[in-house]
Amino acid sequence: MVRNRASRRALLPVWRPWLVALFLMSASGQASQEESAKPFSLDQIAAQFPSQGFEDEIAFWTRVFTFYSETQVVFHDRDDLRIIYKTADMRRGIRGDYPEARRQRKLLRSTRSDLQKTLLEISRHGPNSDRLDGKQLEVVETVRSAGLKPTKELFRRLSTGVRYQRGVRDKFLEGLIRSGRYLQRIEQVFRSYDLPVELALMPHVESSFDYSAYSKVGAAGIWQFMRSTGRRFLTINRYIDERRDPLMATDAAARYLRELHQELGSWPLAVTAYNHGENGMARAKRQFGHDFRRIVDNYKSRLFGFASKNFYPELLAAIEVARNYKDYFGDVEIDRPRQFDTVALKHSYHVSVIQKAGGLDREVLKSFNPHLTRYVWERSRQVPAGFQLRLPQGSGHGVEQALVRYKPSRSPLTVAADGSMLYRVRRGNTLGQIASNFGTSVRTLQRWNGIKNPHSIRVGELLVVSRAPGQQVRQESRYRVRSGDSLASIARRFRTTVRQLLALNSLENPNRIFPGQLLVVLPR
Repeated sequence: MVRNRASRRALLPVWRPWLVALFLMSASGQASQEESAKPFSLDQIAAQFPSQGFEDEIAFWTRVFTFYSETQVVFHDRDDLRIIYKTADMRRGIRGDYPEARRQRKLLRSTRSDLQKTLLEISRHGPNSDRLDGKQLEVVETVRSAGLKPTKELFRRLSTGVRYQRGVRDKFLEGLIRSGRYLQRIEQVFRSYDLPVELALMPHVESSFDYSAYSKVGAAGIWQFMRSTGRRFLTINRYIDERRDPLMATDAAARYLRELHQELGSWPLAVTAYNHGENGMARAKRQFGHDFRRIVDNYKSRLFGFASKNFYPELLAAIEVARNYKDYFGDVEIDRPRQFDTVALKHSYHVSVIQKAGGLDREVLKSFNPHLTRYVWERSRQVPAGFQLRLPQGSGHGVEQALVRYKPSRSPLTVAADGSMLYRVRRGNTLGQIASNFGTSVRTLQRWNGIKNPHSIRVGELLVVSRAPGQQVRQESRYRVRSGDSLASIARRFRTTVRQLLALNSLENPNRIFPGQLLVVLPR
């Protein structure tokens, strides 16, 4: 639905807003969540993050973040967030309670259906009809108070856009508290790449700074990297998943956002591309230029839905709330920055040995090393040699000295100095089995290790099974699609496969590429 932006602006005001050495904090220029002498306003960052034209969306998400609790559900219009029909009080939250979540979902869908019927009835009789009942008249007044002129056609369109949104005040506050553990270091990463420090607050929208976050579609960590995108910047295999490490993942997010901004030319487009995908935003930019308001109102794509359209204004609202959190939540005790020691393991050790050496509880050890996977903690229970083990501050030297007294485990894995992972071939191993265990292909292992015959590996041979992310990035090439190209012809040119190109570029349809589109290619 196309809206009159000029009238809306008249109604509402503009809303106000790795390497450990890298994280040594300087006294000057550090952003802090402490109250500053001058209140933060979104106007202060408008040159890079314009908010004009998104006042309604920012106001809506600010209330979702700060006013509505997780037991409150708001019924609203999908396209015009000024229209809030009603708020349902569900009395109980649903986190971790799947039966209750199913019960509430059924009830909420029924309520939405009733609202749609009400809107259709108003459309049929007309908003001024004396045949409307009290509930229908109340809906008409809600639409009118949003600054819209009620018409039959308007209510017909509104009937297809009813949506409900659960409040996240409790969740946002929890995320605000958790953010203190790493936020200063996260901000320093963005400064090191000369990127806007406000981007450090994106995890409020992505994950609420939940360091164990894992979505139903497979996105992991506070930056919610999908496996396909994460592998471009991070080590991800059976043993190590750096998406789950807040510092490693932040470095990856900063590089990815820098890349998106260089390609798309503005932060509204780059931030949205982080959520929606680079190719989709490149297509939108070709059609509508840099005007993100025009893109939101007019760009049509099956994948460019409510979440993608609202990701940027959600971020603006999160920035405003996080910077002025005392205005919304009062005095809050933010978690203190997490300090730690790092020990490079000279040998592989069983998890229980590391616990004994440091007198550490397993959950504490896991919280400091979230990038070690469940397979390590529950199956192999071995931390590979070369792994940079994080420990509570002050315990590193003692643990390092104590480990000398313990017998190393016989793990076949070693983490090389450059971050690559090495595997020592055991009796009975095949290259196919090894490739499957580490989420790669036989041909890739052959290329990395100079193996001509995949059936000729030897027991005791040391194989590279996971390349360091920096090496992966350097091996990548970029190709700009030309007229007459197909994904198959590009795959042949770079001696790769259509399937790999689809995965590397998050493409769904091999027939939908366009001239000028930039593709990541990884030659075999």
